[in-house]
Amino acid sequence: MSFSAVKAATNVGRKVFSQSRQAVTSSAFARSFLGVQKETQISRAFTRSMWCLTASSNGSGSGIHSCQSIDNLGSQHVTRLRWPSVSQTCSCGHHARLHTEGDKELSRFLEEEIKLEKDGKQAPEQIPGFSLSIDGASATLSKTKDGDTIAVKFNVNHSVEAEDVGDEVSGGQDEEPTPPAMRAYPDFTVEITKDTESVLSIKCHYTESELDEDDLHEEGEADVEKDLFLIDEVSIHRGTSSDSTYCVGSEVMDGTLYDMLLRMMNERGVDNDFVEKLSDIATSVEHGNYIKFLEELKDVVDC
Repeated sequence: MSFSAVKAATNVGRKVFSQSRQAVTSSAFARSFLGVQKETQISRAFTRSMWCLTASSNGSGSGIHSCQSIDNLGSQHVTRLRWPSVSQTCSCGHHARLHTEGDKELSRFLEEEIKLEKDGKQAPEQIPGFSLSIDGASATLSKTKDGDTIAVKFNVNHSVEAEDVGDEVSGGQDEEPTPPAMRAYPDFTVEITKDTESVLSIKCHYTESELDEDDLHEEGEADVEKDLFLIDEVSIHRGTSSDSTYCVGSEVMDGTLYDMLLRMMNERGVDNDFVEKLSDIATSVEHGNYIKFLEELKDVVDC
């Protein structure tokens, strides 16, 4: 009986000791886990703050901000870092702009180029009987005669060519040859509107002014005056022309009809003399647009 009592007491003691040990171990593990978790949270918050950029305190985006210290990590209060700003205030009063050495050289070049171009600028001449209206690179010469409205429309984009100066060289041997003058030869459209709403539209382009050998007599005189422009296509539309409008190309047009259309335009003032003056006007309009482009480009570079 005494041995059984001792054995029972021993078993009870083992159970109590085992439970106490498990409790201690669980408590230590919990404290260790909480500590690791806390350190992980702090580390994650710190890491996130390193990559999180904040705006300037005054909202202007200018100035240099130093990195602020990180305090109270235990309470998970982390101050976000601000990267130093490299922007500087521009003379134009706006946000900072990147002004490289290339920008400065380009600005100086544009300033000189604008002066040179303005020195050679000429006002567009007027063609008697026609009024001129300009809208950027587009222009229109128009008039009304005997109930007909004639409008000649053209655009100076991609119309400039260098004039052929041949073998002539200006100046002495030590002087550089004068660069060829630039002249505009834009395609143009002649629109003739009668009393009806229908508009006869004739698209034309400039041709070479030199005479071919076949156009000359044996004495060297021309048979006929060569046209300085040719017809590309003809169409009739109401209001504004569209892709669905039918056009007749000059390459498939009857020769007699082609000559009649040329005569129709000549009788309304669109002849060789007109297209020569049209080239003068187009050259002036293109030159004015080029100067404006240089000025706007300089504004972009300087700001």
